[in-house]
Amino acid sequence: TRPVTIRVKPLPAGEPEGFTGGVGDFTMNATLSASELNVNEALSLKITVRGTGNLPLLGEPVVNLPPDHDLYDVNRSVNISTEGNRISGSVTFEYPIVARHAGRFRIAPVKFAWFDPSSGSYRSATSGEFNFTVLKGEGGETPGSVYIPGLNQERVTDIGTDIRDISRSVPLFTPLATTLLGKGWFRLLYILAVLTALTAMILIRFVARRNADMKLVRTRKASRFARTRLRQADRMRKEGNRDRFYEEIGKAVWGYIADKLNIETSALSKDRVIMEMEQRGIDGVNVSEFSRILDESEFSRFAPSAEKSDMDRLYHDTAELVRNLENKL
Repeated sequence: TRPVTIRVKPLPAGEPEGFTGGVGDFTMNATLSASELNVNEALSLKITVRGTGNLPLLGEPVVNLPPDHDLYDVNRSVNISTEGNRISGSVTFEYPIVARHAGRFRIAPVKFAWFDPSSGSYRSATSGEFNFTVLKGEGGETPGSVYIPGLNQERVTDIGTDIRDISRSVPLFTPLATTLLGKGWFRLLYILAVLTALTAMILIRFVARRNADMKLVRTRKASRFARTRLRQADRMRKEGNRDRFYEEIGKAVWGYIADKLNIETSALSKDRVIMEMEQRGIDGVNVSEFSRILDESEFSRFAPSAEKSDMDRLYHDTAELVRNLENKL
């Protein structure tokens, strides 16, 4: 057959807040599973995007949680149908959230933006804010809660006695040298205990100062998180789960490069990453390999002709890319 030329137009500049790569015609709905729960219980925030467009490629909307709440891995479910060259259906993002302290809390409105080809402009949708109450529960104080002096004090108890009489017995004194405190090895042990405590305090302060720089912590752990994702991708590869394999490959590359370059998820894009890599002196071979692996991981999920040999090659190429970048970033 004759070659076909496809011209892809770039998206307009000025992406609005909440844009995660959506192109098409969409609506967004967000719900919270509960308005009241106990400390250390979980609730779920569900965000559903419906419409026609590149639904399988949508990124996760950004959710801003109140302090002292843990957000676990977002569960993503895709329900689509294809008619001709149109993909329609829905994508649901479920955010598991665990509350750690009692009180009344608020989740800010969630913003979702997309590019509408029919109008040639960006459009957006915003949910309402979510308010919920976290109760203390039956367990009383929970691990990590703040102690406030005066709230847990015990009542004064009258023991029914007055000033005691003077003792008339002669106390028995023992020479210090004959007691445990007078032993040389005990004094040495005491000195060692003090030195150990001082060393532990110095180490704790050193680690605390080191972990206070969150950017440095994020950069140090980037390679470890990438290896975890690659192990998951390898398991999917061996099981023949093609969709999950390509999804894990994409997460490994995006997560590694975002942590290494300290780029927030809301500002993460391929153009931004390539610009940062070039500014840091990454050679063109690794930059091109990064772009190729991302493109292949995204489009191979929906390509029915993908072979296991392609999965093997992409897995090894991704592992090699992470090793190369680890030596340069």
